[in-house]
Amino acid sequence: RRKPAEARAALNRAQRLRQQLADEHPGELRHRYAPGESLIALGMVQNYAGDAAAAQKSIEAGCQILEELIRDNPRATRIEMNLAWAYQQLAAVHVTSGQPAAALGCFNKGLRIQERLAREYPAVSEFLTTCAESYRVLGDSLARAGSSDQAATAYGKAIDLLKTGAATVPHEPAYREALATSQAALAGWHYQRGRAGQSRRDWDAAAESFTAALALFREAFGGEHPKVAKSLRRLAGAEAG
Repeated sequence: RRKPAEARAALNRAQRLRQQLADEHPGELRHRYAPGESLIALGMVQNYAGDAAAAQKSIEAGCQILEELIRDNPRATRIEMNLAWAYQQLAAVHVTSGQPAAALGCFNKGLRIQERLAREYPAVSEFLTTCAESYRVLGDSLARAGSSDQAATAYGKAIDLLKTGAATVPHEPAYREALATSQAALAGWHYQRGRAGQSRRDWDAAAESFTAALALFREAFGGEHPKVAKSLRRLAGAEAG
């Protein structure tokens, strides 16, 4: 059972202990980083509990710590990744508090960091797949908000990134799985447009994208995986449309 009050109390205690260690060991990066991590985690719990104002304050304080560490340690890519993730958690807080423009600004701020890391470290698959996943999530959010053209653009960016990664490192399974997921997301977007009576082309595009996703899921997981079965069902629906 979820207990946000107990979680907040535990995270507050952890934050105080980690801050004490940071004060006692100012020269150690891991101790300086830990309070920021705790503040961000606390903000996520506060947001879940419905206290968006406190969540924003906690996550912004955590981001400030990480930003300072990156200024002092410009090659600390792991901290940069976590800062990008923290900006996107802050975006979720702005969504909760009804500020879509601020949410999009924070999300894009994190996305820019992810794009740069993917560009500067092409051999690190995690950087590229994380960036592509952010584009896919952005596409999902835009599709739900009714911004169809922008959603399609975001899905396309995710797919293009992953195709580039797969072409560069063809034996990296993470690219195939992430590419299949993004292809399925784009197919789902076309499928929903087809159901809404947009055009026959959407049904055809959905079937094409589901077919591509199906082949990638089979390659990544084998023929009996649930994702393969789901893609088969949705492909059948698109072809019947």
